[in-house]
Amino acid sequence: MSVAITPSFILQFEDNLQYLFEDTWAAVLQELIWDRFMRQMPSSGRTEYYSWMLNAAGIQPLGNGGRFPLEDLFEVSHKIENEEFGTALELERNSIEDVDGKGIQRGAQWAQQIAGEEAYFPQDGLFRLIEEGEDHPAYDGVGFFHVEHPVNPVLGPAAGAYANLLTNAPLTPSNFARAIAYIKTIKGPNNKPRKLIPRTLVVSPYQELTSKEILTAQTLGRDGPTQFGAQDNVLRTYGFNPPVAAHELTVDGHWYIGCEVIGYALPAFIYQVRRPFKLNSFSHLDQAELDVMKKFRWTFDGRNQVEYGHPFLFFKFKPTGPGLSLDDFETIVT
Repeated sequence: MSVAITPSFILQFEDNLQYLFEDTWAAVLQELIWDRFMRQMPSSGRTEYYSWMLNAAGIQPLGNGGRFPLEDLFEVSHKIENEEFGTALELERNSIEDVDGKGIQRGAQWAQQIAGEEAYFPQDGLFRLIEEGEDHPAYDGVGFFHVEHPVNPVLGPAAGAYANLLTNAPLTPSNFARAIAYIKTIKGPNNKPRKLIPRTLVVSPYQELTSKEILTAQTLGRDGPTQFGAQDNVLRTYGFNPPVAAHELTVDGHWYIGCEVIGYALPAFIYQVRRPFKLNSFSHLDQAELDVMKKFRWTFDGRNQVEYGHPFLFFKFKPTGPGLSLDDFETIVT
């Protein structure tokens, strides 16, 4: 049976697209983990500026003379420029009206596909940032994953540095414990501990078994130079979330630790939204306007951006390679 393109048909067709979109979007959303490490931030302009004061103040001895030291306050800024993203579906009038035109079926399939893409969009951006983190800079001017992040980005490395990239550290129970110890000893601009809370272990699917053994096994074999057999796995008491075996991570051996901290508005990764994704509509057109249309073009677009936040909230470990290793961690906690 052929289809007559009327305002009521367009309304029903777009309602069906919206239903398929929302149903698929909800299903995909259940499988996503991006919001564990990335925060959605609203934006009101073409470029969003983030500024914060470094926690560099400290209480010091005044001496008998009561001489008050004057504190230097340091401000750091970070800007993120929004970008347009989108896609479109164009259907010829004949493909909608004709019984064998398959335009309606194509529209339904397209709605389901873009729903999955929209739900997955921030997660795709998150893992692109992670994969490219050694090559793209954070707000402090060095690669997001780097061996020498300045503790005070205003003063530079001379005022102290920390690493969120460590090599020669295959994922083992002892290296995992040493990594946590290193993270907890990192100091802030005031030369006091940042009080980072290591919370989530992220691995590729190749290391899913190892990660679950480390965090959930009742007993573990000692992985040091000598073997003492199985012992109670105290790593289960470290307060970690279940490990994340991310399908997007394809390099065997790389692993990551995501952290939490109190008092910082900026996360490790940012999903900035200026205009949410939206599907356009022809439901406002009357019959005369619809009659002259030979093609129908549905667009789906939005303005947003994914970007790096605080490097000290996400750490990368590699099994081999040049650079700093966990063996050096006492010398890199400056």
